Amino acid sequence: MMSMYRENAKKLSKAYRDRPSTPLETAVWWTEYLGRGNSLPYVKSEAASMPWYQRNLIDVMLALALLALLSIYVSFRALKYILTRRKKKQEERNDGMSSKKRN
Repeated sequence: MMSMYRENAKKLSKAYRDRPSTPLETAVWWTEYLGRGNSLPYVKSEAASMPWYQRNLIDVMLALALLALLSIYVSFRALKYILTRRKKKQEERNDGMSSKKRN
């Protein structure tokens, strides 16, 4: 098993190193190519065609903020419901105890 891995690694290494120019020369060539004005559509960034609010992730931040506010609102409503219910039960218990004492 290990020998197959080693053989594949050697093949990939040989294929990677067997190129007509060094990585630096390739980078320089592409930089010069684009500098000559040969800007191709697949080289351009997708951000160039995006609206500003998507490029700056404003839409994502708004959605997250809305979700946070909604969860806070639901939490407070649930807490208020629980506390008022608890208070009503306590008042009912107190009313029941006070009516027993009177009789």
